[in-house]
Amino acid sequence: MIYPPVPAEGQTITSYTVTQNLEINVKDLTKVNKVIDTATANGANIVGGANFTFSDELQSKLENQARIQAVNDAKSKAQNLAQASGIHLGRVVNVVESGSGFPIPMAMKASEVTGTSDTSVPTTVTPGENSVTIDVTIYYETY
Repeated sequence: MIYPPVPAEGQTITSYTVTQNLEINVKDLTKVNKVIDTATANGANIVGGANFTFSDELQSKLENQARIQAVNDAKSKAQNLAQASGIHLGRVVNVVESGSGFPIPMAMKASEVTGTSDTSVPTTVTPGENSVTIDVTIYYETY
């Protein structure tokens, strides 16, 4: 491909569009607002939503804890259902795990992040809460 592209005969290039993406990881939550303000002050005109995630190590630890709790809860529910229905549980024949998906970032204009078109108003991003969900289905032999 020829760069820059050569227009076809009779066509004239009148403008170009340039897109630059930048991903910033901030560990100190107190600096998130300043990072967004600095980016917009330096020309960023589309700012993606802030995503609050766990580190890989913490995510793995929390998933393991959630998995253990999910298995214990599933076993308890199975025992209660079996007792209530008069079924006796045999050995576990299968275990299936599913988890929740990750949030999808939504692109936002700088005015939507700050809530106003006046870029002199500082950004106010308030972290919410993150959760880790693991769903477990346990299949038992019954008799």
